[in-house]
Amino acid sequence: MTTTLKTVPNLDDLWRDSALVPDVPIEAIPEIRAELAARYARLDTRLLMRVAQSNGQGEHSDDARLKIEEAASRLGVSKAWLYRNSNRLPFTLRIGRSLGFSARGIEKYLRQRTGR
Repeated sequence: MTTTLKTVPNLDDLWRDSALVPDVPIEAIPEIRAELAARYARLDTRLLMRVAQSNGQGEHSDDARLKIEEAASRLGVSKAWLYRNSNRLPFTLRIGRSLGFSARGIEKYLRQRTGR
């Protein structure tokens, strides 16, 4: 009598055939969701960069999306100040609830404010 081992579907398998979802063991779901979240984050970053470019905030495709800690450090302000003022700052990148800041946009903003 031979036993065949059933392979656990991964995210790529599920993408190709969603009918495999019932074959995913419960304990494998967190790992698949983490991989999916990582892929979403990569896509969101690409989209944010494109939005920044179309708004004139990102001048080149190599513009970096900064988290609030790094943006606050570059600007010399607190994270709280940056959160309070993010809606009126020209270098803010927002998709849904995700908040980021264009590195090139911050450079341009600082140049304009210092006259350099």
